Amino acid sequence: VFRSLTDSGDGAPIVATTPTAYYIGSTTAPGEHSHGGTENGVVITKLTPQGKFIWSKHFHNSSESLIGWHLIPSQDGGVILSGQLGFDPTKAIFARIDPRGKLIWKRILSETNSSAFFSAALNDSHVLITGCVGQSTLDLFALKINQKNGLLDAPCSLLNTPAIITGATPQILDTYSIEAKNSPVIISSPNLKRTQL
Repeated sequence: VFRSLTDSGDGAPIVATTPTAYYIGSTTAPGEHSHGGTENGVVITKLTPQGKFIWSKHFHNSSESLIGWHLIPSQDGGVILSGQLGFDPTKAIFARIDPRGKLIWKRILSETNSSAFFSAALNDSHVLITGCVGQSTLDLFALKINQKNGLLDAPCSLLNTPAIITGATPQILDTYSIEAKNSPVIISSPNLKRTQL
């Protein structure tokens, strides 16, 4: 228990493990941590495998809320954060943070009302990022970025017709995960509305 860290735990808990460290993060409530503003931010804490505190960094935007949804380890021993910036509208954001807690790069998706939910490290120095775009009915997107500089190496793949789970009553998918291998990635999702995510 680290009593010096105060965060509300809003949003999804985000954890990444490297050979030498654990990274734990979550979204902070407005007004928490040093900036004291009215926007959400993300706090990321780095621990040794034995649980010893190394550092804690708070990432935030002065005018828009930042919500973190996923962390994965990067090649240099740091992490890559996926999430969303703003509320209405939102924009998907992803950022690379080095082992010392320094922001290396950040990229924001231009599509309005987008959010980046999951990411996975590929074996060719790239990262696969998935998320959604839309206000009521959602389209899914999948994109591949260069881990070194966060630039797109290929156009974004927008999945306009995701698989629909049918049944007598509407079903809500409350567990999300992604596994990336050399084979194509297949994403299935109910026809969710944004408020159900």
